[in-house]
Amino acid sequence: MKKLVNAVILLGASFIGATVNAGTWHGSKISHVYPTASGEFILKFESDSTACTSGNSPDYYRVKVGENDVTEEGSKNIFATALAAAMAEKTVNINFDETTSSCYINRIQIEI
Repeated sequence: MKKLVNAVILLGASFIGATVNAGTWHGSKISHVYPTASGEFILKFESDSTACTSGNSPDYYRVKVGENDVTEEGSKNIFATALAAAMAEKTVNINFDETTSSCYINRIQIEI
């Protein structure tokens, strides 16, 4: 019985690990902050990640409430951080979902 319980736990853990997307990290300076009428916004960078397949040149990395676990408050925080970094010409690191061509961002960090 103990072997069966351990097998079920191991199987469950491997399933969870396979379905959770850790995302891809990318670092660059921001070249454009592009808010849209729908409330989402797009960031463009001086250099693109090869993992983003947006089809635009430069790539569009999007922030949208409800995508990649972003909340309304999170979206506002990412927007404010992106603007501060762009104005200060600082490099940022973003985490984005490389499994969609929208490259939805859910985290940002300024390199100081």
